Amino acid sequence: MSDPAQTDEAGADSEPIEMTTGPEPMETNTDPQPAEREVRSAASKIRSILGVAVVAVTGLFIVIYALPDSPIKRHVPLWVFHTGDALSLNQNWALFAPDPPTTDVQLDVVVTDADGAITVESLPTGPVWVPTVRSERWRKVRERVTPTSGAERWPEVLQWSLRQLRSRGRDPQRIELRRRWIERRADDPDDRGTERTFPFARLEVSTDTYVVLDPDAPGAVKNPPVDDSPDGRAKESDQ
Repeated sequence: MSDPAQTDEAGADSEPIEMTTGPEPMETNTDPQPAEREVRSAASKIRSILGVAVVAVTGLFIVIYALPDSPIKRHVPLWVFHTGDALSLNQNWALFAPDPPTTDVQLDVVVTDADGAITVESLPTGPVWVPTVRSERWRKVRERVTPTSGAERWPEVLQWSLRQLRSRGRDPQRIELRRRWIERRADDPDDRGTERTFPFARLEVSTDTYVVLDPDAPGAVKNPPVDDSPDGRAKESDQ
């Protein structure tokens, strides 16, 4: 029989036996990337929806403006056209096939100074280095101010003219806006025409009184002078 003491010494000298109880536990994933991906995905969807909505609304306005005059277009609410104008989504096909004007109505500013002198001023022209750009700008001003439809702009033009004259040291007492055009006979190619004029608005500077002389404009005075100026009506003149 073996000595128990020797057995204990052998057991003490031997290495302990490791015991396994199963697989090691998995680590918990605390990576925030999945949450960030969800936020980015939602933002991308929102951008896509907004982009599609903008394209759809723009296309709808283009279709509405391109419709011919018909009962369908006449039933479109006015706020739709007002919104399209405000957003510059309106389509004006006259830009691509304009009707050439048959009249050429000029705008004169007739000034009466304190000493009784009467002068006729014209709209500014462009400087030598950019003559075309500025001339076109003032041409558009003339086209928008001269017709009766531009009556709401007349007080502003008169006040602007007054400021310009005073800045040059003048003392105007009366300022008139006047149409000037040339009438020619359609059946006479050699007719050089006759120049005609018609004052359509006036500012009495001393009393700050604004007078509308155009009989078709809002606020026209009673018994105004006879207005036979073209006023942009192309069919009344062949010029």
